[in-house]
Amino acid sequence: MKILRNHKNQLFALLHQLLMAAYGVIIVMLAIRLLPQHETGRWLVFVSAISLCDMILHGLLQTVVIKRIADSKVHMSDFVSQIQSTSLAISLTIVGILSILFFTGTILFNFTWQWLLDLKSWYPVLGVLMALYNISWWLNIGKQNFKAIFIQRLIYVFSSLVFIGYNYIKYNEITFITIVLSQLAGYGLAGGFALWRNNIRMSVKYVDVRLSTQLIAYGKYNVGTMISSSLLRNADTFMIAGFLG
Repeated sequence: MKILRNHKNQLFALLHQLLMAAYGVIIVMLAIRLLPQHETGRWLVFVSAISLCDMILHGLLQTVVIKRIADSKVHMSDFVSQIQSTSLAISLTIVGILSILFFTGTILFNFTWQWLLDLKSWYPVLGVLMALYNISWWLNIGKQNFKAIFIQRLIYVFSSLVFIGYNYIKYNEITFITIVLSQLAGYGLAGGFALWRNNIRMSVKYVDVRLSTQLIAYGKYNVGTMISSSLLRNADTFMIAGFLG
């Protein structure tokens, strides 16, 4: 049974990777073919900037949260709820700080870069939904439940593409806002379903200051590596987006 379970986990892990790779190709193709040229560049820069923000959370929390959950003997214990609630509190704090920085840059310093205006408008909501999505994803990885990870990703991909398809059929066009809203729908539905399915108990009463200090102390060394890898991965995207406007 254990061998069979390991094979199933490997299969769902492979399917999950193939699914996200196919989704990435489809989204890029849709953006290039259906978005106006200047909005394609705008979207590429926005996605790269969002990815960079998300890497801060992943670098700081992902490894240690997964390790703590994997080491927990009872996956639905108060200890796991404490980890989830504390990591969510840290994530929301970082999202709040970044949102304030984006707001400050556009309002107080009067920066008018389009990508910064987009981050100011969309990141506060998108960042919260991505934080909830990440929490449920890390829980499933810690529990070695790759089937649940695949289902979560499938809901994200399906809801996002359905939203884009519906808007294209109804309005006969795709815009930058359409794709951003599809991301909101995908993260919201997939993260909400995963949280409900796992019956995750998150509350302020489970937030532990000492645990948050331990999580940050463990993960702070990974942040630089994650940000560097994100910048290297998205360097060509920034250059292409510059030519596209």
